[in-house]
Amino acid sequence: MKLRKTGILALTLMLLLPGSVAMASMSQSFNQASSFDINSTSNMPLLELQQVYYILQENHLDKPSEKKLVQGALQGVQQYIKAEKHAEVVVDEKDDTITEMVDRITQWQAQQKLDWYTVSYYGIEGMLAQVNDPYTTLFTETELDQFQNSVNNNFVGFGIIFRETDNGFIVRSVVENSPAAKAGIHSGDKLEAMNGSKITVKGIGELNRILQGEEGTSATLTFSKSGTAKMKDYTIKRSPLVIPEATSKLFGSKSTAIGYVKLDTFGSDAGDQFKEQLDQIENQKKLTGLIIDLRDNSGGYLNAAKDIASLFMENGLLMYTTNRNDVEVENWVRNGRPAPYPVTVLVNGQTASASEMLAGALQDHKIAKLIGTKTFGKGIAQTVLPLVDGDALKVTLQEYKTPAHRKVNKVGLEPDIVIEDDISQVVGALYELGEKRIEVRQKSGFEVVVNGVSFYSTSPLLKKVGNSLNIRSTFMQSMLREKTAVSSEYRPIVSVTNPTVTFTWKKENDEYIFISEQK
Repeated sequence: MKLRKTGILALTLMLLLPGSVAMASMSQSFNQASSFDINSTSNMPLLELQQVYYILQENHLDKPSEKKLVQGALQGVQQYIKAEKHAEVVVDEKDDTITEMVDRITQWQAQQKLDWYTVSYYGIEGMLAQVNDPYTTLFTETELDQFQNSVNNNFVGFGIIFRETDNGFIVRSVVENSPAAKAGIHSGDKLEAMNGSKITVKGIGELNRILQGEEGTSATLTFSKSGTAKMKDYTIKRSPLVIPEATSKLFGSKSTAIGYVKLDTFGSDAGDQFKEQLDQIENQKKLTGLIIDLRDNSGGYLNAAKDIASLFMENGLLMYTTNRNDVEVENWVRNGRPAPYPVTVLVNGQTASASEMLAGALQDHKIAKLIGTKTFGKGIAQTVLPLVDGDALKVTLQEYKTPAHRKVNKVGLEPDIVIEDDISQVVGALYELGEKRIEVRQKSGFEVVVNGVSFYSTSPLLKKVGNSLNIRSTFMQSMLREKTAVSSEYRPIVSVTNPTVTFTWKKENDEYIFISEQK
């Protein structure tokens, strides 16, 4: 590991306590408590251990005590010695100062002939275990690069964006000019195997993990092609990719002009990309409404969320932040523009952090209605600080609340209109924005086109039950604008007319078409 010569790295939902303040207080403490020469490379791991101690003790939102951190570091090293060296060392419960921690660990290091880098790592991990905050983590240089790239949607890979469904992983989209696009992989294809091994993992995160690899390396991916049972192998190389953070479409309609912007992450370029996509659809038609899709968006940079909020509010409170000393600060949007049309925001259980901050602000200011399910509930903010030995620490500094002082952390945001079904959420948003006619086409097992815009559903709209074809009950409900409880997951397809809506369906070639028209 080497000394990283960088400034403070402001990542995630993001720098709310100036990094210079944190670093200055740590520098003072080093001078008081450590006799080690900061320019001596051999002492860097131990100095990094002390640095993490001071970051946590002086800055973490939960105010961990000195004793908790000291005991955590000693227990972390103790457990390593027991597991790897098969030796016993005793942690003195009275040890509660950094000087005692350094003396004890230095003694163990000499006795057991331990590698200082390993000692530092397990000591830091022991402190983090005591803090018990899943968002405060240690990054190696490689892990930090991966973290930054994930926030900014920069990857080495094949260029495939997947959607997890009840039937496995379906290609949601393929990055333009990527290895996958050049190979002929298309939206709707289902991933079956990699290098001959069947895909059995659950969750997009786990899938991405097994697909990872170094630039220039190859893998053979097996897909069943969209709408068929035909299998095809593709051997493709991984290459650097910049995946768009924002994409947009205009829904087809004779009576409305409703735009759709999907935002996958709040990376450093998200604000500019969102505005660019919004400008594109606004230039096509004068919009009568807009759907912002924040489903499965786990957050990112605060400034990106602030930039996007400024496209819908001229001047307004974005959020309150509170530090460990209960000092509350108002964060404002200035010199923005008012929303010229009604807005809906789609949310679900994976809408988190910066996504919740933006959604909560638009909801509190009555700029947008939230449609979907309760959000994740990550209402705390982190920053990333470089450490002296080349690693970095992501640490929780503050909690945020919405403009109406609503708590988000471990609570989440409640939608204005609760709809569980993913395609029904889109249907509900269109109705809310004044659409009178909604046409849904079931193109393949999971590809669904709503008024000309493609989506990939987590569950099939249609299912064969016995000899009859049944439709997902929640979807049928949304098309009929019914709010009664659903008694079964699927029900027979029938054309229906009620006091407000006429629902019809037909089969055209291999597609099923469902049409709902308001009276």
